[in-house]
Amino acid sequence: MVRRNSNINIQSQLDAVNNYVLQAQAFAQSAQTVSLGVSSGRPESRAVFSIDASNSRYLDSRILFTRNSIGSYIDKFGIIRFANANQPRFNHNPVTGVCEGLLIEPSRVNLLTYSENFLDASWIKSAGASVTPVLNSVMPSPANTACFQLNDGSNANTSAIAKNVTLTDTTEHVFFAFVKYGTIGEGFKIQVVDASDNSKGVEAYFNLLTGVKLNASVTNNSTAFVYKNHSIKAYKNGWYRVDITFTSTLLNVTAKVIPQTNDHTALGGQYIYIYACQLQKGFRSSTYIQTSSTPVTRDADKAEISGNNFTSFFPDMSQGSIFISAKKNYINGLSNNYILFSNTASPTQNYIRLIDRAFESSVFFEMWKDGAEQYQKSKAFLINEGDFFRACFAWKRHDSIAFSNGDNASNDNICEIPFLNKFTIASDVELTIESFQFYSTRLTNAELLKITTDSLVGKKGSQISTNSELGGLGFISPWSLLREKNRQEFQQKGTGVSESITIRRPYKFNFEIVESNGFSITSQPDYECLASTDYTLTFNGAVGKTLTIAITPVFEY
Repeated sequence: MVRRNSNINIQSQLDAVNNYVLQAQAFAQSAQTVSLGVSSGRPESRAVFSIDASNSRYLDSRILFTRNSIGSYIDKFGIIRFANANQPRFNHNPVTGVCEGLLIEPSRVNLLTYSENFLDASWIKSAGASVTPVLNSVMPSPANTACFQLNDGSNANTSAIAKNVTLTDTTEHVFFAFVKYGTIGEGFKIQVVDASDNSKGVEAYFNLLTGVKLNASVTNNSTAFVYKNHSIKAYKNGWYRVDITFTSTLLNVTAKVIPQTNDHTALGGQYIYIYACQLQKGFRSSTYIQTSSTPVTRDADKAEISGNNFTSFFPDMSQGSIFISAKKNYINGLSNNYILFSNTASPTQNYIRLIDRAFESSVFFEMWKDGAEQYQKSKAFLINEGDFFRACFAWKRHDSIAFSNGDNASNDNICEIPFLNKFTIASDVELTIESFQFYSTRLTNAELLKITTDSLVGKKGSQISTNSELGGLGFISPWSLLREKNRQEFQQKGTGVSESITIRRPYKFNFEIVESNGFSITSQPDYECLASTDYTLTFNGAVGKTLTIAITPVFEY
C-alpha cells in the first residue's frame, strides 16, 4: 500500500489552524459593518455562516448530518457511488461532472429484489431473452459484474426480462432502468403490467441510439393503470436512465425491460446493455438503491444544528438574512421544508422557513411567532422541476421581505420576530443545495436583489461568500480544518485475486472508497470507525487497476 501523505505534527498544525481561524473569525465579524466593495456584486456585510456545497463538498462537523442507511450519488466521473450511513452526498451532473451540491432526499424503497443481478431466477427471461455479464469498461458502476448484455434471440417475437413485484399502495410509483444501446435499441421500451394479464398496463418507448424519449401509453385499454410521465436522462459513455411514472389499482404487477427495434425485425443475437433497475413509490425517480434478496430502504437525509452549536453559528436571530441557491429535484404536490429555523419547545408555533408550496410549483417564505403568522409571501417564486433557483429572506422587527431570482414579494412592516434555536436543512423533500448563507443583519433590498440574480459576480455554485475566501474560514471549526488537512489517501494495486487488509488507527477516523474502477468490494469498514479497532477491507481487483481509499482522522472533542 502506498501512502500519499508524509508524517505530520498534529499539535503544531492544530495551533496554527486555531490561530488562523481566530483571525478569520475576527475579520468576518468586523466585516459586518465595514464595506467590502459593493462593486464586486457582494453585500456590504459578510455572511457569518456558509455552506458552499458545490465548491467545497464538505459539511462542518458541527452540522449533525444523518441518514441511517447507504445512499448512492454520482461522482465527478459520472460513476454511481455509494456513501455509507450518515455520510453526506455531494452529487454531480452525470455528463459534465460539475458538482451540483449537497443531495437531500426523503426515504425511498426499491421494491425490486436483485436489482442488478439479472442472472437470478427471479428475473423471468422470455421469448429468447438471455443475459450475459460483460466487462465494467462500459458501465456506470465500479463493480465488476453489475453490467449485462440483454440479448434478443427471438427474431420476430418480443424478448423481455421481467420481475414480479408488489406495489406499496395505489399512489404514484416509478419504474426505472439504466440501459445503453448495443446493436439494438432504437425502439427500446419498459412496461409495468398486470401480473395476471400481461397485456394490460403502461409502457414507455425510448431511442437509446439518440437519447430521445418516444411515446408512452396505457395498453389494451386497461382501467387499472394510469400513465403519469416518462423521461430519459443521459449518463456518461452512452448510458441512460429511463423511467415511467404510473398509478395502479392493482398491487401485484410485473415490471419488464424489452429490447427491440421499432417494428422488431431484429436478428437473433442483437442486444442492449443493462446495469440496474428500480421500482419505488414516489412521483419521480430518486437515486438508485441497490438490493439483493429483499427490498431495501434508503432513509431520509437531514442536516441540523442545535444547542451550543446553534448559538455559535447564530448568536442573534432578532434580525438576519438567509440566501439559498438550490435545484428543485421534482414537484411532488406537498408542502415540504427546504430551510427551517425553529424553536425546539414549540416548533409549529415559532419558525422561519422556505417551503415548497403545495400544488403550485412554487416556493415561498413563512415566519410565525407564537402561532401567529408574521410573514407569508410567494410572489414570482414559481420554479419548474429540475430548475435551479436563488432565494433570499431578510427580517427584523417591522421590516421583512423575500426575494427570488431577482424579483421580490411585498414588504411586511408589522411583523414580530420569533425566538429560534434550531436550524434544519430540508425535511422530506428532494433538493440539491449549491450554497446557503446566513447574514446577521437585515440586508438592504438592493443587496437582496443583487444576490438573487444570475449576473452576480463570483464563483459558480454560490456566487456569494465561499469558504475559499479569508472570511470564509469563520464558518468552519479548527477541528474540521484539521481533519481535512490530515486526510490521507492510500492505493492498492489489483492482482486478479481476492485480498484482505486490516485497517486500524489509534484515533477515530472516517473511511471512504475514493476510486474502485475495476475492483469488486466484498466487505469494507463503516464510514465512522472507532479508535484501536480492527476493520477489514476485502477486494478483488483486475491487474492494472488501482483501488484508492481515504482515511480522515476525527479530532473533535
